[in-house]
Amino acid sequence: MLMELMPLITLFFLAFPEGMLTSAVGLTLINFRPHWQGAVRVGITHMLAAFFLRRLLPPGIHTLVITIVLVGVIMYSYRLSFKKSFAATILGLVFLVLGESITMPLFTHAFSVTMQDILADPWLRVAASLPTQLFLLLVLLLAYRLRKFHRQPASHWPDRN
Repeated sequence: MLMELMPLITLFFLAFPEGMLTSAVGLTLINFRPHWQGAVRVGITHMLAAFFLRRLLPPGIHTLVITIVLVGVIMYSYRLSFKKSFAATILGLVFLVLGESITMPLFTHAFSVTMQDILADPWLRVAASLPTQLFLLLVLLLAYRLRKFHRQPASHWPDRN
């Protein structure tokens, strides 16, 4: 069975921001204001989990295990219950899949590439992920604004200790 080897370039420019954005989207959607320290912790954990688990586990299984790891790191980073951490993780992943479902066909059509081309070239893989990351960022900013988090002073931020 062939395990996926994720090059370092995709870890830094794909897995790290994807982990940060998906968790921030999910947290914002459950009405919890994410903070940088927690987002960076989730991004680093997602990056490391993707690197090791994609090498050790078959496709599908590694996604499930990474999801469980993300629930745990969100619980730890934001001091949330399992239920809220699970909801934030699943919501973030739903929007990630939605973003990929919208942007990947557009990207492959616009640049006349196949998914095999994208998966074979680390830089093309990073480039193909950028529209999805932009989609997640737009969802995050919209949700952040609708929740009026931009109007809350720093004293209303979650405890960062």
